[in-house]
Amino acid sequence: MVILLVVFLFQFSVSCSCLAFSAEQQENVLCSSWETMDGDARKTLEQHMDCCGLIDSPEKRDEFSMDASLCTAV
Repeated sequence: MVILLVVFLFQFSVSCSCLAFSAEQQENVLCSSWETMDGDARKTLEQHMDCCGLIDSPEKRDEFSMDASLCTAV
C-alpha cells in the first residue's frame, strides 16, 4: 500500500510539473533535445510518430529542409 502511495505521488508530481510548462518552454525543451539527437534517433522517432522534422519555422528553414529530405516516414 505504501508503494502505491509513493508511485501515485510521483506520478502526480510529474503531471503537475508538465502542466506548469508554458508552450514556449515546451518548445525549447523539444528543440534542445532534438538538436542533441543523432540522425538514427531522429529517423526512428520520425518513423514512429509518422512525421518529418520538428518545427518548420522561418528561422530554422534550412535544418527543417534537411530533416525532411532525409525523412522516410512519409
